[in-house]
Amino acid sequence: MSDKGNPGKDTIDTGGAAFSGVPGMYDAGTEMMAFGEDGMTLLDYFAGQALRGFLNHPADLAKLALKRGLAEDITVAVASYEMAQAMIAEKRRLEA
Repeated sequence: MSDKGNPGKDTIDTGGAAFSGVPGMYDAGTEMMAFGEDGMTLLDYFAGQALRGFLNHPADLAKLALKRGLAEDITVAVASYEMAQAMIAEKRRLEA
């Protein structure tokens, strides 16, 4: 998978890290600095936001699932990432 830039035909532009640049956090309980992974990608963050929208409109989700011939849980997952990919594509277009 591609993190940014111009993804190839078979790659997905993830948009990079959603919360990059977050420094390590101090854990008072262990008195240690905790350094996490890069975290979720912008693609994952956007998909989560789209998921919230779809779940707030179950009647529309049911129509979309019926139209696609898929179960609602599969439909919402696929549609959420499709929406996220469209958001990243538009973001890249605006940045160009």
